[in-house]
Amino acid sequence: MAKSTLKPIMVLSDAHGFYHSLSAVLIHAGLIDPDLNWTGKNTILVQMGDIIDRGHDYKAIDILLNYLQIQSKKEKGQVVRLLGNHELEILKKNYFVTTMPYWEIEPFRAKLIKDILEGKIQAAWAGRGFLFTHSGCTDALFNLLKKELPAKPTPQNLAKLLNKILVDCVKREDFSHPIFYVSRSRGGIDPFAGIFWADLNELLLSHKTCPFKQIVGHTMVQGIVSSTDGKVICVDVGMPRVFEGTFEYLKFKNNKYQVIKIEDNTLDNSFINLVETFKKLRGPNGCPWDKAQTHQSLIKCLREESQEVITAIEKQDDENLKEELGDLLLQVLFHALIAQEQNRFTLKEVIDGLNNKLISRHPHVFGSAKAATPEEALAQWKAAKLKERENKNK
Repeated sequence: MAKSTLKPIMVLSDAHGFYHSLSAVLIHAGLIDPDLNWTGKNTILVQMGDIIDRGHDYKAIDILLNYLQIQSKKEKGQVVRLLGNHELEILKKNYFVTTMPYWEIEPFRAKLIKDILEGKIQAAWAGRGFLFTHSGCTDALFNLLKKELPAKPTPQNLAKLLNKILVDCVKREDFSHPIFYVSRSRGGIDPFAGIFWADLNELLLSHKTCPFKQIVGHTMVQGIVSSTDGKVICVDVGMPRVFEGTFEYLKFKNNKYQVIKIEDNTLDNSFINLVETFKKLRGPNGCPWDKAQTHQSLIKCLREESQEVITAIEKQDDENLKEELGDLLLQVLFHALIAQEQNRFTLKEVIDGLNNKLISRHPHVFGSAKAATPEEALAQWKAAKLKERENKNK
C-alpha cells in the first residue's frame, strides 16, 4: 500500500490577544518548542483569524505567527492566517469596535494591509475537501459567488476567488462587496452575512446548497461542534480556556480529523508564563537591574538563595520553603537565559539534558537493570555516570 503524502493539518481558533494561551497550545500540539521555534515539520497550521481585542498581547501573536510562517516554510510546512471580523473592522476604519489603544490602530492597520497584499493573511483556505473561512459561507453568499467562479465550484476555486476579492477590495479600500456583509443577527443591516460576520446559527440554517464542507471560527462554543450533516465544523472554543484545562483544537491526519483536548496542563502553562515574564524583564523595555546581571554578579544571590532553602527545610517551614524554592528557580532561569541570550546553550537544552540524565542514570527504572535498595540504586547511578564520562573521553 502506498504511503500517504498528505500533510497533517492543525486548526486553531480565534486568538484574541491571548499570547500565552496560543503558545501553550502550539507547544502541546508539537508545532513549536519552548523557545518558540517551529518543530511541526511539514504540518499545516490554520489560525482562524481574530488575533486582536479582549487580550492585550496581539502584537506578540502577530510577530510569532509571521515568524512561524517563515520557519515552517523551510520545513515544507505552512502557517495559514485567516482574516477575522475584528481585523476587518480595522480595515474598514470602524475603530470604535476595537479595544486596541488608539495610538496603535493606524500602525496595525498599515501592517495588516501589507500582510494581505503579500499573501500572509488570507480570506480563505481550502484543504481536505473543506473551505476554511472565519465565519462561513451561507447559501445566499454562495449562490452569488458561484456566478463569479471561472470553473467548477470546489473549495480550492472558491478560496482562490475569495482571496482575490479581498486583495482587490483592500487595494481600492472599498469593502462593499457581499463577502463583507454584516447581517441583522450581528447588528448589521445587510440581507445576509459575509464570510467574516456569519453567526453560527445563521450558517447552520443556511448551508444546504453549498456543495462542500466548511470549518469556521467566530462564534464561541463550549466545545468543537459539527452540524448534523457533518458539513459545518466550528472550532472557536475560546482561547482563555487553555488555562482552565478545557481547550480543544482540530487535527487532521490523512483524510480524518480528530478533536484534541487539553485537559490539565496547568504546570506547563505556568512555566511558560514564568519564562515569558522573565524574558520581558531582560528585554529592551525591561528592568535595569535584571538586564545588568551576569553569571558572575549572581554568584552571591545563588549562594544566599540556596542557603535560605536549606534554612527553610531545617525549620520545617513549608510556607517559606515554597517561596525560597521559587527564588532558587529564578536563579536557574537567570543563568540559563543569560547563556541563551549569548547563543551558548538554551533553557530547553538544560531541561532536556536533565531529563535525559534522569533516564540514563536510572536503568533500574527505565531499563532492565535491578536495584532493590537505595544503595543498589546509587551504585547504578554512579556506574551510569562513569560510563557517560568514558564515552565523552573517547
